[in-house]
Amino acid sequence: MSLYKKVAITNRHIFAKKHEGDYAEYLGNLADYVDVIILREKDLTEEEYRKLAVSVLKKCEEKKADVVLHYFTDTALLLHAPGVHLPMDLFRRDHQKIAGLKYRGASVHSLEEAKEAQNLGATYITFSHVFETDCKKGLKPKGLEALRQVCREISIPVYALGGIRDENEEPVISAGAAGSCRMSDYMDRNDKEL
Repeated sequence: MSLYKKVAITNRHIFAKKHEGDYAEYLGNLADYVDVIILREKDLTEEEYRKLAVSVLKKCEEKKADVVLHYFTDTALLLHAPGVHLPMDLFRRDHQKIAGLKYRGASVHSLEEAKEAQNLGATYITFSHVFETDCKKGLKPKGLEALRQVCREISIPVYALGGIRDENEEPVISAGAAGSCRMSDYMDRNDKEL
């Protein structure tokens, strides 16, 4: 098994453009193909998110991938999820609260934030955005050199995020990333590709 990890970041709106059917079921199938699923559904209320998280955790419990919840620290703790991934402002606030979780992830956009997240106890970080992406339309990507610098100076795993596809993944690996995160690429796949 490769040490390089495949991380899926969810977005049910992208999924709905191409698919019909049960979203949690799709993520359960995706869990056979990736190493980690970050359940990122930012527009849901915490109650709506919790219901979805219960369903997704159940569908994925015997699968290859771990499910890491996003944004809602209390829900992650209540559901005994393996981890939670937070924007840096929430990671600063909640880092002590989540200290017992296996996965404690932070979204970072600079070397300074990466160092801070590591010092606050993150077990991994996502660094973005590496390449141009529709999610950050009009914002200049950080690029491979910035990714390389973060990977050199941080001792925890760094997962590259932003515009990564099969055809541009090799340079990300060469830059030292522990893995790559993909949203659209995984939410668009049909069941036969999983």
